[in-house]
Amino acid sequence: SWGLSSIECILSTRRVTSQDVADLAGVSRTTVSFVLNNVQDIKISPATRLRVIQAAEKLGYVPDAAAQALVSRRAKIIGLILTRRAHQIASDAFIPQILDGLFDVMHQNDMRLIVDIVEPEHQEEAYLQLVRANRIDGILLSGPRLDDEALRTLEKDGFPTVLIGQLPGTSFCSVDVDNRAAARMAVAHLV
Repeated sequence: SWGLSSIECILSTRRVTSQDVADLAGVSRTTVSFVLNNVQDIKISPATRLRVIQAAEKLGYVPDAAAQALVSRRAKIIGLILTRRAHQIASDAFIPQILDGLFDVMHQNDMRLIVDIVEPEHQEEAYLQLVRANRIDGILLSGPRLDDEALRTLEKDGFPTVLIGQLPGTSFCSVDVDNRAAARMAVAHLV
């Protein structure tokens, strides 16, 4: 049985591992993995589940995101590529609203957002590096261009992509502002 001094020693010297949780709960690492990942198909008694959860809480165990990504083959990260010049980003009133909404949804789903601001002529390299390195699970691309060959590659590969702005002739989902309807509403309000 582990005493408090053993737990303090672990916490002060290194990162707590799933093996530490397993040792404290008196179960295997596999059982810890099943319990903490909430795997339902495996028969584990409620008492054992409770011991594992309590041991993890007592040790302050935080799952290693890199290890989880290797097992699940998901990074739990979405990439937002803003293809504008720096002065355009600073003066765009919609970007803070977009980011606010994205961060809310990402946090609700225990995901993270990588934001990359690239000059339009370098956008292809920017997001292809993220995709090829398996660093992201999907991409949001602002300012898509018809001459973007890398975007056609993503479309052909079926990589999860959403465009901010429409691009005719592609199968991508997109989000865009209806400028005509907005102009009608503004004029109607003024009239």
